[in-house]
Amino acid sequence: MSTPQDLSNPAALALASANTRPRFTFTIPKRVRQIHDPEKVTMQELSVANNLQAAQSAQGDDERRALEMLKHCVVEVDGQPLGWANGAKEDFIERISSKVRTLLLKAMVRINTPQRDEEDAFFASQETSAS
Repeated sequence: MSTPQDLSNPAALALASANTRPRFTFTIPKRVRQIHDPEKVTMQELSVANNLQAAQSAQGDDERRALEMLKHCVVEVDGQPLGWANGAKEDFIERISSKVRTLLLKAMVRINTPQRDEEDAFFASQETSAS
């Protein structure tokens, strides 16, 4: 039986944290979309477990790790949930055009990286003390 901490079960990992992370919906511009590309994609921030699962699946290949991370980020396509069953996430990543895949990879980085003003506020809060 799998537990939410079981890295071998992506569905359990997704279920464990799906309701606690923000979601972001992006509209793919018409001029970029090709015949198999969706109009809208909803993504969510990566959890630590998602990152670990992606690293495990990628086996040291950085490009593959990025695609594995993208699979964890994408949760809906054109308003329909995108789950792990029957290889649906793999099929989605394989089916979309290169331009849309690149846009989604950039979106993944953006939603998981602090914005400049967030970084500035964090570093401005630094306190120094003697040890």
